[in-house]
Amino acid sequence: MAFVVAACSADAPMVERPLAQPIEVIGLAASSSPLPFGLAPITQENAKQVQALVRVGAGPPSALAADPTTGRFAIAAGHNIVVVGDHLGSPSQHSWEIYPHQVTVLAFSHDGSMLVGGSRDGVVHLWDPDSGRLQHTIQAHDQPIGAIAVGPASRFVASSSWDGTAVIWEIATGQRVHTLTGHDGPVRALAFSNDGLQLATGGADAKVLVWDVESGRQLRTLDDSAVGRGHTEGVLSLAFNADDTVLASGGRDRNIVLWDPGNGRWIYKIEGDPPGPHGPRGDVLGLAIESGNRYIASASADGDAVLWEMGTGVRLRSLSFHTDHVVGVALSHDETLVITASRDGFVALWDAATGELLRAFDSNLDVVTSLAVDSTGRYLAAGTWSGTVAVWDVKSGQREGLIQAHDRPVQAVALDPEGEVIASASHDGSVVLSAREGGGQLGKFEGHDGWLRAVAHDSTNNRWATAGNDHTVIIWDGPSGREEHILRGHVDWIVAIAFSPDGALLVSGSFDGTVKLWDTHRGSLVQTLTTMAGRVISVAFSHQGAEVAAGTDEGLVTLWDVAGGTVVYTEQSDRGSVTAVAFSVDDSLLITGDARGGIELLETGAWRDAGQLQGHEASIEAVVVAREANYIGSVDVTGEIWLWGVART
Repeated sequence: MAFVVAACSADAPMVERPLAQPIEVIGLAASSSPLPFGLAPITQENAKQVQALVRVGAGPPSALAADPTTGRFAIAAGHNIVVVGDHLGSPSQHSWEIYPHQVTVLAFSHDGSMLVGGSRDGVVHLWDPDSGRLQHTIQAHDQPIGAIAVGPASRFVASSSWDGTAVIWEIATGQRVHTLTGHDGPVRALAFSNDGLQLATGGADAKVLVWDVESGRQLRTLDDSAVGRGHTEGVLSLAFNADDTVLASGGRDRNIVLWDPGNGRWIYKIEGDPPGPHGPRGDVLGLAIESGNRYIASASADGDAVLWEMGTGVRLRSLSFHTDHVVGVALSHDETLVITASRDGFVALWDAATGELLRAFDSNLDVVTSLAVDSTGRYLAAGTWSGTVAVWDVKSGQREGLIQAHDRPVQAVALDPEGEVIASASHDGSVVLSAREGGGQLGKFEGHDGWLRAVAHDSTNNRWATAGNDHTVIIWDGPSGREEHILRGHVDWIVAIAFSPDGALLVSGSFDGTVKLWDTHRGSLVQTLTTMAGRVISVAFSHQGAEVAAGTDEGLVTLWDVAGGTVVYTEQSDRGSVTAVAFSVDDSLLITGDARGGIELLETGAWRDAGQLQGHEASIEAVVVAREANYIGSVDVTGEIWLWGVART
């Protein structure tokens, strides 16, 4: 299959194995066609003609739902929905693509006949989970869906949004029944009571509101009015127990609070602060209550799921396996299993009685963390959270290899000009040089203390530079692997570096808020350009080497003249973090990627808007420019890679 970050085709069955054996990767990535070469150079004159040419990949799980009537569960990942059944035997799996939508919340109806999802574009989708057939869509909100819930009789579905509202819809007609307004800010959690009479909503305002479903009237407010009892930060998850006598809420404050929904009284709180063995250590992203009121299951942003004793809040079992946010937790229909889904790409099945991990499915919802291209544009490399580097021959459209370079996540990749050598920087503290053909290890750089976050190649002098959490940059001689210079001066993580075209200078950007220029031959600091507003997370040299650009996590873009160190241009964006910066081949365009999935083209000199590249729906991780092939590559946090260009006329 062309252009997939996966080990086998998307329609292959999901593979599961006991944990003592290797866990096989399966693919949910979309295929696509080879990139047409002979593209026109991208300039100010044709910037608005840039269009998407190729879309690659799928991301990690963003939502989980368990069918309350059978043994199956569903996950959402990127632009795909996957339904898995018979999870303890030989699992059956079917999936369907929902492009251009990206579903972030899922729920089954109580009879299992309907799967409902909410997407970033504000749409509610209703599918037949057996066939994947779309039954109905509702344009519910103008902003992303924050939560979704289905009433017990499948008469109503509720949606909530970042727009601060929750809406109750009649499923049969798709008509709006009630719009519930009472929160100040996004509404991120919903739960129907099991008798269907009440709906609970949780918001970024740290409040839980309880509503009468038939009338739409607000019944009560559950908050921190009694100091120390409610949430102090946003509510992210909600769950009723089987007889509706308890409502549990999980928050960004790491706390789980139990309430009596009938009278609004506080019952008790499971404290999550300070982090430690007695409370949740991260945002509580999911909750489920066992029907016999024996335990509560919680999912946390720290990568753990926990079972808590219902009456006391005592930790019964920690379900520790995942290495990233656990985005959802659910109980199987017979409550013998706990199911968790994580951004690390795994769906895990646990014995509810013992906490034993029974199976882990890696559906290759593998996070693509970084992207690199050789100077000809022929070869594209992507680093992943699983420690692999995927390589494609862009001209043929075929994936050339999947290199297991590390056992820990790859944070950054770089290619030599010919695309023959791939450098991957990892959380394991090393940079591995791999041969593109065959994937054999050519060398390894070890000298940093802690995670590595950036790697760059000096094509003029055949050198490599690495940087990471130890606040240093190290320059290495390529042929010998010898350490040439250690550059010290930053006081926080260094997350972005780039060589000037002639290799004489290197720019580094750090969480300490500074951008520094270094003399790479002497190993000395040339100048600190300025103190930025926010943490610097992206840097780039222009192709002529005359300017340097940087972006921060507070939305600031700045461009300097290298010779004089003066600010040429600065802009404070309202698009969130500026996660990537790059220049077009002729330096006439500054390209920026942001945390909202936007890619902006800006005319240099005139500093006018030259257009937007629209397609991503999640935070951009990297933007690269193929100098000779005249295309732009971009990757977002879900793992989708897009290639952009202008066809010659």
